[in-house]
Amino acid sequence: MGSRAASCLLLAGLAGFVPPVAAASTPSTPAEDAAILTRVEAMLTEGDAAGAKAAIAPLLAHRPREPRALYLRGSARCMAGELAACRVDLEQAVAVDPTLRPAWLGLAGLAVADKRWDDALAAFTRAEALDPTAADNDLNLGATLLLAGRLQEAAPRFERYAARDPRSAEARFRIAKNYALAGYAAFAARELERAIALDETSRVRARFDANFAELLAHPAFAPLLEVDRYQIPAGYRLDRRSFDRPYDGPSGKLLAAVRDAVLLSGSRFDPRVDATANWAILWSTFRIKVATATDGRGVVELSAPPEAFTAVEWQQATRRFYAEVARQLLLSQK
Repeated sequence: MGSRAASCLLLAGLAGFVPPVAAASTPSTPAEDAAILTRVEAMLTEGDAAGAKAAIAPLLAHRPREPRALYLRGSARCMAGELAACRVDLEQAVAVDPTLRPAWLGLAGLAVADKRWDDALAAFTRAEALDPTAADNDLNLGATLLLAGRLQEAAPRFERYAARDPRSAEARFRIAKNYALAGYAAFAARELERAIALDETSRVRARFDANFAELLAHPAFAPLLEVDRYQIPAGYRLDRRSFDRPYDGPSGKLLAAVRDAVLLSGSRFDPRVDATANWAILWSTFRIKVATATDGRGVVELSAPPEAFTAVEWQQATRRFYAEVARQLLLSQK
């Protein structure tokens, strides 16, 4: 938790990498300073902490109290693991410009890393006051309240965050992660169930997310992870094909044949496979489910929205796919 929170200084969405500029021997103009700040932001987005520190140094040499420059150097220092120096820079930045919201968020992240919950809450509250409409306010404060053991105060914050977009699986998944991180298994399972209902790929995301690792064996998670509750919507295109080989688990030959068929199709696909002992699901141009039928034969089920294929395209695509699965099964027997 510590290193993640300390390095989360909200620099996403900035421009691409630009090489650092050479140190200037004379004071720069405001336009030049602005260009330097933009370049440094880009370097931090690319993870180039050393380059960012070097690039910002000339500006701070001439303007040591420039708040945005202090914030960016602090971000670079934090990224490099220099947390004490990072904190000094961020504190100086908000002392000069108390309206610099990203610096308050950075200070809050450092406080969370140190488990200084009151300081983190104070910094996040300042950030909220500076932009009351920001989507991250309720999530940040809810997560910190939760880590501080203040569950009853955290829950309304999370609900407000989710209420911004009731159809957002991502919002529910983030809430679930925070409950999982704080060790609230039942609450994490409830939120994950809501996320899965909105987007079934939330289930496979949880399988591979370290925040859930210690809770996946909890009884509350078994119904979520082992049962496929997805209902194919009315009007979707649907086809099934049986194969002599049953589904024999995540490492079995039928799933391997299906995965190879997906790869060889050249279609876009999600590399994550949601696999249990009884079924597996992949997502490509089709939703692909692999299981074993009651007669003991393996079944590959393909479905897709009606607009994804014309009737003729669907017939051709499914026929090619099943033929490739059959071919791969034959190759696996040689």
